[in-house]
Amino acid sequence: MRRKLLITGMIVGGLLFLGPVFGYLGTIFNMMGTFKDLSDSGINDPRALSAHIGNTLLATALGVIACPIGLLLLVPCIVLFVKDKKQLPPPIPSEP
Repeated sequence: MRRKLLITGMIVGGLLFLGPVFGYLGTIFNMMGTFKDLSDSGINDPRALSAHIGNTLLATALGVIACPIGLLLLVPCIVLFVKDKKQLPPPIPSEP
């Protein structure tokens, strides 16, 4: 049970540690939307342009915030997982 929990912690921590990558992907896609709005309507609608820029900054900020949280979860789970692996009892030999 404990090993499954540690493996789950490592997976979640790894995904959170990759938060900046997901944040930058969100930044790229939101900036594409910003440039599309800019090419469609020019600067006639600054509210639409600022909404896309706000979403871009939010995606980047959330990705950067998720990274240290993932690191704080990932490292202890790996350490405990390795310690548990070293403390496993030896397998019972089968008799011929």
